[in-house]
Amino acid sequence: MRCTCGKFSSGGRCEHIGKALHSLGDAYGAAPTGDTALRPGVSMAEVRRDRTSDTAYDAPRAPLERMNYSRIQNLRAQRQDTHKEGLFEKQRRGEPINTPSVKPPKDTEGRAVAWPTTFEREGKGGANSDRPTDLNDVADVQYRIRAALFARTRTHYSVLRDKDGGMRITIPKARRAKDGTIPFAERARLADTLGIPAHHSRANGVYIPADTSWRHEMLSRSYGDTPPPIRAARYTVA
Repeated sequence: MRCTCGKFSSGGRCEHIGKALHSLGDAYGAAPTGDTALRPGVSMAEVRRDRTSDTAYDAPRAPLERMNYSRIQNLRAQRQDTHKEGLFEKQRRGEPINTPSVKPPKDTEGRAVAWPTTFEREGKGGANSDRPTDLNDVADVQYRIRAALFARTRTHYSVLRDKDGGMRITIPKARRAKDGTIPFAERARLADTLGIPAHHSRANGVYIPADTSWRHEMLSRSYGDTPPPIRAARYTVA
């Protein structure tokens, strides 16, 4: 290993190397093997002089394949399609299939709570904080998410509704790429603003399902309340 600090440049040793090795050992569960490629009577300086590559001794010999995020998304989609085909095949064979299970909304302590019907944030500050919002009023939820995001970021966002009652947080058309997608930097900024994993902010925005618990959580995140007081319901298929 090499270091860019001045101490390593002058003497070939520094404390950063040891710390890095220790962190890697903790992360990967590595244990010393005693195999340092040294032979009896041969100093490390001679070994370094004879080497023709700076590659570490324990580096993998097989060629590594780099994979971009687009390919990872495609692989994930393929596995989901394979899973669905497996369910259809079970149905064709007449085998039983587990129905989707619902994990109800939960509070910050992990306790199940009832599906919320209103969103209230009185006394916490921010745009329209002192009035309740009916979570079944999609137009008001759209307006309030836009207002909360603008109050925090001074940046305009669009909240679009689909025919199934879901919503999508995106950016105005003028800031989109030529193909209508959201530039990567904008996607990362939106994910950071909402406090969600980066991959949840996709090229067409952040989707909010037609569920009052999801609307409640995303409203909280739009105001910057993380963790949100209510975590949305999750649906899983065994």
